[in-house]
Amino acid sequence: MTIKASEIANNYPILTYRYRITVGEEVMAFSKVSGLKTSREEIDYKDGMGGRVSMSGEKSDLDFTLSRGVVSKESQLWAWLNQASTNRLEKKDISISLINETGTELLITWNILNAFPTGLSAPDFDSTSNDVALEELSLSADSMTIEYH
Repeated sequence: MTIKASEIANNYPILTYRYRITVGEEVMAFSKVSGLKTSREEIDYKDGMGGRVSMSGEKSDLDFTLSRGVVSKESQLWAWLNQASTNRLEKKDISISLINETGTELLITWNILNAFPTGLSAPDFDSTSNDVALEELSLSADSMTIEYH
């Protein structure tokens, strides 16, 4: 029995190295997305008779990190973070989409609403290394939805 390409595409896990990130209206290149997680607190209710019930509580904070190579031109990420000094920090929607192998079709998109930067890390400096210099932008956001295309 042969397996068709469409069956493989629909039934096998999607690889994580093909993705597209949009920050506001601008498509940006990042080498890594980490820590993107949404969860809820667990609340235990005890009734005084030895009974216990677990319930879902408030949403936890939505914090994540975007990493990318440092280039010699000015970083728009630094400019975005620096807006906080003028009390005019702009929140932006961010979408992270897994895409097909040709880059023409969105497969799954994580939509992050009202994200704002909380920190920007400089690369590690090491004279014995030939690693690419990476900056990491830490962000917080209000909520996240997942869209299956």
